[in-house]
Amino acid sequence: MMPHLEDAAAVFANLETPLSSEGSPEDGKYCTFRSDPKNVECLVSAGIVCVSFANNHSLDYGPLAFSIKTCGSGAAMSGSFIFESSASKWWFTPFM
Repeated sequence: MMPHLEDAAAVFANLETPLSSEGSPEDGKYCTFRSDPKNVECLVSAGIVCVSFANNHSLDYGPLAFSIKTCGSGAAMSGSFIFESSASKWWFTPFM
């Protein structure tokens, strides 16, 4: 898969989980996802320059886990978007 990612002009992915160590799981929800912010390194090393949170797990740990945070490697994340990697210096903020 990496050769395809490396050849792409830009790589966009859906992130099924917020990258956060904050927040509490939503009461009554059977499956809740949240990943360690250090996992942003995996996305950056794969060449992913932006991700969406357009899924049913975006707020599993509430707005605190979904707020703007610095994740290292020049990456940041927010409720509307993430990413500025060291390889890519452009941002996209969709209309919400």
